[in-house]
Amino acid sequence: MAKITEISPFAPAQFPVLPPVAGVEIGVLYAGLRYQPGRNDVLLVQLAAGTAMAGVFTQSLTASAAVLRSRAAMLASGGQARALLVAAGNSIAGTGRQGDAACAEIMAAVAAHIGGAPEQVQFGATGVIGEPFPTNRLLAALPDCRPGDWEAAARTIATTDTYPKGRSERRRSTACRSPWSVSSRGPGWSRRTWRPCLATSSPTQCSRMRCCSPA
Repeated sequence: MAKITEISPFAPAQFPVLPPVAGVEIGVLYAGLRYQPGRNDVLLVQLAAGTAMAGVFTQSLTASAAVLRSRAAMLASGGQARALLVAAGNSIAGTGRQGDAACAEIMAAVAAHIGGAPEQVQFGATGVIGEPFPTNRLLAALPDCRPGDWEAAARTIATTDTYPKGRSERRRSTACRSPWSVSSRGPGWSRRTWRPCLATSSPTQCSRMRCCSPA
């Protein structure tokens, strides 16, 4: 993977302030998937029981095993999720049966680590294509996961990005019968989009909505 050293002219002066979201625990770790020590390459977001998740998946016929497994897991769980794991450095795409087996093993290990079920785990990967995924390295490093913040999350999942990306929004409404407020935070990564069905832009958003009973 080529090393990019020039920072984009669109890069902000600093990473935005993204406060924590209740029920969301961010963890980062180094598994040595492709990068040298000192650069985290695995993000683990743990979600409180009862968390609902929605996703938009590519329609490409060459979708990676991570996409296929995550889509199936979301359907099987009815949108209930307990964890999101993202690996940087190896996309697991184009690796056939080995990639599919790696996804299944990783999702099962994450489920055991957090005390959930495999179908409550979403798995994403970004990086080189067609290289066998170093599953054993990730599994061996998983217990070493340590707390992080949104900026650490954004830096961990970056590959060809020249700066970490993040955004925070807060909305409130009293117009409906049950007033509500929602806070959203999230990092993301993006790479060149060749066609709509081949886009590799992947933002992650964690939100907490609070509803109030009408007076």
